[in-house]
Amino acid sequence: RPPTLDPRRVLRADALRRIGFFDERFFAYHEDVDWCTRAREDGFRVTYAPDAMVLHRHAPGVGTPRAHPHLYYFYGRNAILYARKHATPAQWAKLLLLSAVWLLGSIPRRMLRGEPPGVVLRTAGFILLGMVDGLRNSEPRLRLLGLR
Repeated sequence: RPPTLDPRRVLRADALRRIGFFDERFFAYHEDVDWCTRAREDGFRVTYAPDAMVLHRHAPGVGTPRAHPHLYYFYGRNAILYARKHATPAQWAKLLLLSAVWLLGSIPRRMLRGEPPGVVLRTAGFILLGMVDGLRNSEPRLRLLGLR
């Protein structure tokens, strides 16, 4: 017997018709946040479901030992793309300041945890490269990332 669906916790077809699908420029990361922001701006109620889970087969996430560099690139790039679409000037300033502090602080912290310096610097480089591409509003570097 199928589970009973709570009508307050389902994605409605009219939301997809009005909002559209995920913005494909994001490719990975922040596409869901962007969609929810657009839905909220259009008057839909967006809620958090703490028991929801998404499983990605054969895809390690950011922060895992096997994470591919493209994950870090898109993490940095798409935060900027999201801000380009939705942030106020004050939020932009906060994003750039906190990103710089976090990125600079993560390098020594990760090295102190024993991560190889080359891996740490490569990861930081991909995040920074992604952020630069987001600021330039350029297409993702799929060939460099081994995705094309």
